[in-house]
Amino acid sequence: MLKYRIAEWKSSFWHKICIFAMRRSFFWFDYSYFFSLMYEWLSDASYKMKKDSQLVLKDKKAREMLVASELCKRLASTYVEENAHITAFGETIEETYNDFNFHSKFSDRERKLVRKSMKIEKRDTEYYLEYLGTLLKKHSQGWWD
Repeated sequence: MLKYRIAEWKSSFWHKICIFAMRRSFFWFDYSYFFSLMYEWLSDASYKMKKDSQLVLKDKKAREMLVASELCKRLASTYVEENAHITAFGETIEETYNDFNFHSKFSDRERKLVRKSMKIEKRDTEYYLEYLGTLLKKHSQGWWD
């Protein structure tokens, strides 16, 4: 009887929907989701470390956790992209979007600015990732009571 119900369910419409959904990558499961979770956890752990810990160097350790959480926050948000765009274009993304003519082709100057923005974004992301990795490697073992 159970085998029959499982076989019936596998051939059903809902089973096909479940299989389709499981094969797709969900929009929230990417690096920004991971870094936002890390930000939330590290900022909460930093607060609890400063408030309730018995460590002698609890303020220093809480500060290290806070720096790591800020790096995660920058990696999770659009901070890096916006900063690179402002550095390359000299204006915010919204100002560029409002001034852009969507019916014309990119000029050579605009192409160069986009490439420069992408290069700055890649450089900053690599820097934040390297800094976060170094911070976690050096100090994470000392963050526990």
